[in-house]
Amino acid sequence: MVVQVFQWVASEERTFYWVAARLNEMGIKAAEGGKWSMARVSHIIHRRCYVGEHVYNANAKVPNPNRPLGEATARIQRTLLRPTPEKEWVRFQVPKLISETLWQNANAVISQRGRAEARKERPYRPS
Repeated sequence: MVVQVFQWVASEERTFYWVAARLNEMGIKAAEGGKWSMARVSHIIHRRCYVGEHVYNANAKVPNPNRPLGEATARIQRTLLRPTPEKEWVRFQVPKLISETLWQNANAVISQRGRAEARKERPYRPS
């Protein structure tokens, strides 16, 4: 399904909304077993692991500097997710699912369209 999602976005210039609606209509469950959303589709499109490159330790949890001492409730997060310096990243190869060109085309379509346009609904038309 990852390849199909990239083709819909890169070749057919479909929106995240359209792709999520189509996957839900097809009865395909998201990785966590729930329904597809625009955010889940966006997460797939922006990840480089599908072109065979993965990074470990790109982000780390750090103590929240704005958390007052003695805050016992969960209103203010104890830790925040922050990027680590690139020299601390661990890069490794994973099986390639899509080409570099397809990944670049999909991300170019999203960049050109902009965030506001990506949220607009396009009617679903079966191929």
